[in-house]
Amino acid sequence: MVKSLQIKKNLKTIVSGLTAAAMLLTVTSFAPSKEKQIVDAATTVVVNPDVEYQTIKGFGGINHPEWTGSDLSDSQRATAFGNGSNQLGMTVLRVFINPDKNQWYKA
Repeated sequence: MVKSLQIKKNLKTIVSGLTAAAMLLTVTSFAPSKEKQIVDAATTVVVNPDVEYQTIKGFGGINHPEWTGSDLSDSQRATAFGNGSNQLGMTVLRVFINPDKNQWYKA
C-alpha cells in the first residue's frame, strides 16, 4: 500500500513537471512582443513573487495529439482523471488549439 502511494506521488510529480514544461512552451508562443525592443541572449529576467498573474486550482496535464501522434485512450483518460485505485485524480485538462483550423480535428 505504501509503495503504491509512493508510485502515485512520483507519477504526479512527473506529470506536473511535464505539464509545466508544456505550459511554458505554449505560453512563450503567445507572449506579446514590441517591434522596437531589442533582446539579447543574456537578457536579465526579474521575477516578483508578490505579483499574482494567474491562479490555477487543481492538478492536471495536457492532451496534445499533435505531439504524441494519437489522442488519449479511454484507459489513459480513466487513469489520469479517475479517482479510484491506481488512478491519478487529475482535475485540469489543457488542450492545444492549433492556429490552423484545418488541424482542429486532431484535438
